[in-house]
Amino acid sequence: MEKKFDTFDFEIRRINYENSYTSGDGKLRCIFMINGKDLYEIIKEALNDKGAYHHTTPIDLWAFDLDVDPYKPGRIHPLICSCDELGCDNISVRVTENDESITWNNFYREPGTDDEDDEESANIEYLKLSFQFEKNDYKRKIEELKKISRALCSR
Repeated sequence: MEKKFDTFDFEIRRINYENSYTSGDGKLRCIFMINGKDLYEIIKEALNDKGAYHHTTPIDLWAFDLDVDPYKPGRIHPLICSCDELGCDNISVRVTENDESITWNNFYREPGTDDEDDEESANIEYLKLSFQFEKNDYKRKIEELKKISRALCSR
């Protein structure tokens, strides 16, 4: 039986958040779609609506080149704190690769500097979210996203 992979896609669009802590409303955002569902919604559902996050921006993705976060090797940050400060309360995910697939797992909430939320919501590893994408399709879409991010950031 052939192994079924999760689907991976993205959209770039402007989003206005209802509860934004900053003037971050209306910025271009990168929406990661997994199996047709917004990763933001997947995380909010898994956390029972705890936490305040925004989709990451193309500038943030370009700065980290979409492959690995230099501050947390082997990880990327598909969601950032609602203050829009990269490094504050991000949701990061480990990215691993083998011959056939790319895996996103080990989802973790990077605690903000002045955030006193309970420890359970800080460490979301217990959610055991894991997604496995077909390698060539994933890499093709990431390359497309890199081109878009670079183009948007060079304007």
